[in-house]
Amino acid sequence: MSDFSRDELLDLAAAYALGATSPSETAAIEASLPTMPDLAAEISAYTDVTVTLAQQQAMAPSPDVRAAFLDGVGASKRRSPTRTPAIAARSRWPLALVSVGLAASLVVAVRYASQVSRLEGDVAARERALAGASAEAEKRHHQLNLILEGEKDLVVVHLKAADTTAGPGVQLFWNQKQRLAIGHAFRLKPAPTGRAYQVWFVVSGKPFGVKVFNSDPDGHALFEDFALPAVPDGVTEVLVTEEPSTGSPQPTSAPFMGGRVSAN
Repeated sequence: MSDFSRDELLDLAAAYALGATSPSETAAIEASLPTMPDLAAEISAYTDVTVTLAQQQAMAPSPDVRAAFLDGVGASKRRSPTRTPAIAARSRWPLALVSVGLAASLVVAVRYASQVSRLEGDVAARERALAGASAEAEKRHHQLNLILEGEKDLVVVHLKAADTTAGPGVQLFWNQKQRLAIGHAFRLKPAPTGRAYQVWFVVSGKPFGVKVFNSDPDGHALFEDFALPAVPDGVTEVLVTEEPSTGSPQPTSAPFMGGRVSAN
């Protein structure tokens, strides 16, 4: 297994193309080439730049131009015999290496800019996730307060189906003091397309719809914003039926869950 990470190997691509890696770095790169096509592509790109710049040569002059130039040099020497010899032209290789270095630096800068952009995207995603988690925590805090602040005026109704062991159920927390309620459904599969579940309060023998909801794919649902009666007196039972997705003024199907409301 290589001692270098994937990002470290990619960072060494430019140096490898220039022959400037250490033996251990070279061995690690060459061992990783068969399984890292992106590393091979990056080294190939650097190598192409190196070869292109290294092969840049001055264009050879034509014989006539060369002869005229040499005649001019000879005449100049005859006119100025004491002039110091011209300094030999410097090799083009240092310039080529500098050019390769600049090109490599540019590619690395682009790579790092891409990495920074990706990291900024990751940070933004984490911030969105944190904001979502904070909002969810605030919602749960509000719901818990709704239950706790009911104190002696909190009514809890357990709605059960015919199968009380494996069937669906709903826990209804009714804060009569603040006229607020929260329902928690479990083991309740989502209603069919175009359908939903409706909660009914039975007051003096008549059903009044107080909430339309649906469950999540996992069979759970947490719902509030009930249309509760102005006064709690007379509510004797809570039922659940399956209705059209927008709800119904009166039940159109038989209740499949229900629970009695205990008198305070």
